[in-house]
Amino acid sequence: MATIIQSINGGDPVLEPTMCEISQSDLYSDQSGRSAESGDMLLYLIKKGVYTIELEFVGTAAQIRHIDSLIVGGDFTVVFFDETNTEDSTPWSPYVSRKMYASDRKKVPLGTPSGRKYRLSFNLIETRRGS
Repeated sequence: MATIIQSINGGDPVLEPTMCEISQSDLYSDQSGRSAESGDMLLYLIKKGVYTIELEFVGTAAQIRHIDSLIVGGDFTVVFFDETNTEDSTPWSPYVSRKMYASDRKKVPLGTPSGRKYRLSFNLIETRRGS
């Protein structure tokens, strides 16, 4: 089985996410919109296929601290599994590398103090292609 998130900021996340949703969207200019004369949609594409990865991890305090340490700062390289990618890389790989930044992080304590685990959730949002 392939690891969904191979690396974040050069480090191993140490846990498989309990939830992972990968989406792509197209980014359009603020000038896009409907023509007042014809009603036709005028689309001014800036960037196609911008990745967003919604992630959730459950682990010990030490494991969650480690993952949290990987997503600090500005943008960083994330290597993740997307077998449906259509990039023209030679040789083709199901792993994609993107510069991304992390959204706000949410940490939820789970269990009792003697058996405490934590749920960490955040989004990774593409800033640019490449590593």
